Amino acid sequence: MTKQAKRVFQIIITSLMGLLIILFLIMSVRTADTTKEVTDKAIDKISYFYIEEIAKNRASFISNELDKKYNYVNNALDIISQKDLESPKALRNYLGNIRRLYNMDTFALVDENGLVYTSHSTCSGKTRYPFLAEKITKPIYSTVLNYGGEKQLFLAVPVSGLYFNNSKITACFVEININQLMRSMAYRYDDMETYVNLYYKNGESLTNSDFGKLPAGVNLLSTISSSENESKKIKKIINDFEAGGSGLVNINYGDEEAHLFYIPVKSTGWILTILVYETAINDQVGSNIESLMQQTRSHVFFIFALFFLLFIEFILIIRNASHFKIQQEKIVSQRTQLAYEKLNKETNAMQIIHSVLSSGPWTIEFDENGQITKCNWSETFRKLLGFDSEKEFPNTLEAWSDRLHKSDKNFVLKAFWDTVNDTTGNTVYDVEYRLLTKNNGWKWYHAAGNIIRSPDGKPQTYVGLFTDIDENKRNEINLMEQFNIVNALSRDYANILTINLTTRTVKPVKLGGYVPESFMENYSADSSYDTFFSEYIEHRVYSEDRAFMNEAIALDTIIQKLNESDEYSSSYRIDDKGELHFYEFKYMKLNSDTIIVGIMNIDKIVNDAKEKQKLIVLSETDRMTGLLNRVSGELKVEDNLKKGNGGLFILLDIDHFKSFNDTYGHGAGDKVIINVANCLKTAFREHDIVFRLGGDEFSAYAAEVHDKKIAEAIINRFIDNLKTIVIPEIGETAITASIGATIIKSGEPADFGDNYKLIDSGVYESKKIAGSCVTFK
Repeated sequence: MTKQAKRVFQIIITSLMGLLIILFLIMSVRTADTTKEVTDKAIDKISYFYIEEIAKNRASFISNELDKKYNYVNNALDIISQKDLESPKALRNYLGNIRRLYNMDTFALVDENGLVYTSHSTCSGKTRYPFLAEKITKPIYSTVLNYGGEKQLFLAVPVSGLYFNNSKITACFVEININQLMRSMAYRYDDMETYVNLYYKNGESLTNSDFGKLPAGVNLLSTISSSENESKKIKKIINDFEAGGSGLVNINYGDEEAHLFYIPVKSTGWILTILVYETAINDQVGSNIESLMQQTRSHVFFIFALFFLLFIEFILIIRNASHFKIQQEKIVSQRTQLAYEKLNKETNAMQIIHSVLSSGPWTIEFDENGQITKCNWSETFRKLLGFDSEKEFPNTLEAWSDRLHKSDKNFVLKAFWDTVNDTTGNTVYDVEYRLLTKNNGWKWYHAAGNIIRSPDGKPQTYVGLFTDIDENKRNEINLMEQFNIVNALSRDYANILTINLTTRTVKPVKLGGYVPESFMENYSADSSYDTFFSEYIEHRVYSEDRAFMNEAIALDTIIQKLNESDEYSSSYRIDDKGELHFYEFKYMKLNSDTIIVGIMNIDKIVNDAKEKQKLIVLSETDRMTGLLNRVSGELKVEDNLKKGNGGLFILLDIDHFKSFNDTYGHGAGDKVIINVANCLKTAFREHDIVFRLGGDEFSAYAAEVHDKKIAEAIINRFIDNLKTIVIPEIGETAITASIGATIIKSGEPADFGDNYKLIDSGVYESKKIAGSCVTFK
């Protein structure tokens, strides 16, 4: 090759290198800007997911708290007895007990005259409580302004079947400390503060709490309207509030940009609002990303400068001797290697951030028909599941979906495909589920993602983030279970203690009942479980129950019982100054090393059960004869017939009963009814249904009798019994009865009304014959 040709060749090579350097610089800057733009969008979506999740949890929490108050009211009304309504003192005592039992600020009953009864006073309630002005026919929530101008929230429910001082009790209401509830849900983290409040649909505050920079009592919608310039956005917020909808908007609020999320609270007509001035994700992740991108740009320009120097070096090398050229190429090669290593470290920085945050990105590509063409599970994603390579965890959808927990799989895949198939883009993929890891079994993860779509709405790329929430989720579940156990016990049990199974010692959680003296003197130190309860049994438990208790609450017995069931409880009696009282103990396992035990007086539960049984017997019994009354008897027969039991069914009345009353007086007539009832009861078996319809009419049903001969024997036994009746007032006058009977086939349901008409016609035919007579139909 001639010198001229070499010169031309060198010029071409030099030009190409310069062009490549320029193209490299342009592409690197463009790539960095595109990465920043995509990252900013991802941060915004994650912020929205974060705020929306908080709002849903808070709305659900408020609904659960309101439902709990409503259940408390129903429970209180279920246990009220006539004894609690026999005097003002008894009623105040009952109201006070309920208020303390459920930790209520106010618990009151309202009568038909508008009088309000509380544990402290009686007053006219329509002035003080405006919601009592209208008749309460269903549960309502209402706010009341007190004398200080603060709002109070009340739950009122209708009441029926209760009377006090000859007046009907029509309603019951309790106060709900809504301000305390709302304050407990707001929190602050670093420079981010989340504000929570409740509003009516017209924007009026339900509470006395400030909402960010909005003072208590100021109308939210009016404030937003005056500070926000976009009328379309304001109109949407107002319409959503009126229609009970939800939404997430960016607003100018208190001279600052803020996120406002609102969501209706179930069955209340309220709107829960959440306000965040700036998010932790933007502050923390955003700043880190910006720093990373700045470093990436710096390294790009560094590489550009390096290549430019190499370009100059190349020109110089051409002019130098071969030996010098070789030495320079070595130096350039070493420098280039170092530069590429630094670049690789910076491009991996994003993956390091995901590792620190225990999160991993993933993407899924779709073709024009909406079919998956490629899954990209990131390296961080795989490591969260314990896998090190694509070979162990391939880039396929099944590699992930086949490891879903069977209880979570259906709803997770439904949420995944609902997001794909919603061409409007309104559906967002946001779920928590369990996934089978390589070495650590089932773990909890949170996944969130959305779709990049073509202009016609077809899916193109599914972008998502996968986060390890196992430790937080398990701690949340465990803490909630322990809180519910302790909270439930603390309302009902006088003494609550924890037992350390390793040291076999007890410590107090609540001491409100009898405690052994030795324990009270030094209860802060570790006390022996065996010593505590042996003293308790010796000085407290009724003598006849001590042997049972010594065995029932031995620690080894308790451990065995709790291995078989979640809780272990039983009742016993205590001797308190010569009076016997009923008590209950309950043991529950908090964790592998700790058991909680509660001791509670159950005198009222035992007495209420006995009283309830008496009332059931009285409500079902005919007072004159001791037989079942008409209502209870007919219901029992009807139930048997519906079940297809069949059997013997009879109806009878006493012949010429009116003449007994007219001739011998009503006292003699009552004796006739009582004796006939006894004859009927004797003729049938103890478990047969025998009842008085009223006056001189009776009925009986024997489910197991399907043979006519046996049926006739039973009825004839009754007729023979009538002949043995002796009533001095009526002398030798015979007592006879006209009877209608039928035998109903078993195996298929039968109608009570049809069969009653049938045997009633049999009574009518029997009356045509003198003396006792039965007609089968």
